Amino acid sequence: MVDKLEIGGFIEDHWEDIEKRVLDVERRIEEAKQKGKLETGGNVIFVAECLPFVAGIVHVGSNLDKFRVAKRWIDAELPNADAVSVLSALTFLYLVMEGKKKAEGDQEKLEKWEKIQCRVDSLLLPQKPPTAAA
Repeated sequence: MVDKLEIGGFIEDHWEDIEKRVLDVERRIEEAKQKGKLETGGNVIFVAECLPFVAGIVHVGSNLDKFRVAKRWIDAELPNADAVSVLSALTFLYLVMEGKKKAEGDQEKLEKWEKIQCRVDSLLLPQKPPTAAA
């Protein structure tokens, strides 16, 4: 999807800010859990906080023509889906893969990205219907 939108360069150019934003959401979720303020729903809250930010990357990082091509592709593949939401979800999956790849060699950061992948996968690629748990 990143190729269809041609936002790989944008993501690379802004990776430091993107990573900081995603890791900040992860840190806040973990702090809330540790303080006993969040017993369940951490994965849902994490994804809910990140998806609007990722949608912004989709809109700002792509030009209108590429966005329309990607949107038409989603409409053809999933006719009843909200194309922008699907584009955002697919882009988010890409960002998580990039985060893990870029964190290689930094065990602490890699562990954070692996935890993020578990959060995202539990909602965007569920083996069973998601719940508010986690």
